[in-house]
Amino acid sequence: MQLKQFELTSLIAQRIQDTRFIPVNLYNKNGQVIIPKKRNATLVEIKKLKRFALSGLYYNAAEQLAIPADYTIEPPPGFSNKKLISVEKTQLLSAKIQTFLHKLAENLVTVQDSGELVKTVRDYFHWFEHQKDVLKGLININEFCTTQNNRYSVTVAVKRAVIVMALKSRIILRKTLRNREEAEQATIELMYAPWQNPDAHPQKRAAKACSPVSSFNL
Repeated sequence: MQLKQFELTSLIAQRIQDTRFIPVNLYNKNGQVIIPKKRNATLVEIKKLKRFALSGLYYNAAEQLAIPADYTIEPPPGFSNKKLISVEKTQLLSAKIQTFLHKLAENLVTVQDSGELVKTVRDYFHWFEHQKDVLKGLININEFCTTQNNRYSVTVAVKRAVIVMALKSRIILRKTLRNREEAEQATIELMYAPWQNPDAHPQKRAAKACSPVSSFNL
C-alpha cells in the first residue's frame, strides 16, 4: 500500500462537516489506522480528524478521496431523506406574508387581509400534515430561505410559521380537531409576534386590531 499525505483543505473540511462522511481510512506514517472510513461520523470524530491532521495523516493513494457531489447523509433509523417543504407552496405563503407586511407598514391592514393570511396558513398546515412522510421526513425550510430574495422580516415570519407548523403537526397528528385548531392558532401567533408590540411600533397600533391573532379566536 502506497501512502499519500492527506491535506485537509478548507473545502475538504467543509465537505466532511456537511456530509459527515470520512471517505477513506486515514493512517499515521507507520501505516496504522488513526481515523477509519465512516458514514454518519459524529462531530467528535470529525474534530478528532481535524486535530490529527495537524500532525500529519495519510491515505491509500489507490483510494478515491473525493466525496461524490450527490452524496447525502443517511438518516437515523426511523427517518427518511424525503424533503417535506414544497418550494411552490412556501413561495405562496411567503408572497402572502410579504403583502400583509407591506400593508401593515402602511397601516392599511383590513380584516379581509387578516382572514386571507389565516386561510393561507391553514391550507399550508392541512397540506403539510397529510404528507406520507410527515413524521419522518426533512423539514428543509433553510433550503427554501437561502434561495429567496425576501426581506429579512418576511424570511423570519416564514421560518417561524413553517417550523412551528411542522413540529406541532407531528405532535398532534391523529388527535382531535380541537388540537389541530390550537396548533394552527399557535402557528399564526408565533409568526405574527415580531409585529405584535404596539409600543415598539406606534404606527401599527391601529393595525393590531386587524391582526391574524385577533381574527383567529376560536
